[in-house]
Amino acid sequence: MKKILIIIQCFISLNAFCQTEDPLRDKLNLIFQPLNKTQIPTGYLAEYGAEFTPLHWYNGILTDSNLVFNLNIFKMIYADVETDKIVAA
Repeated sequence: MKKILIIIQCFISLNAFCQTEDPLRDKLNLIFQPLNKTQIPTGYLAEYGAEFTPLHWYNGILTDSNLVFNLNIFKMIYADVETDKIVAA
């Protein structure tokens, strides 16, 4: 019985941590609310997310200036694309 109570308490505490509000994302949602999100074919809007790295360098053509040789650079690119995701209404 004690193990069950501990497990329930863990789920309650995890649920409390998952419900944190992001005030910046709320303000961005207010700004982009009038935007017709169905007109965005990719589902990604660069102005909606945080820019960690300049993505215009990574255009699919490999040069010496856009070579991803470090895993941290790849993580920054992935984080940039992940925050650019906009939900279609």
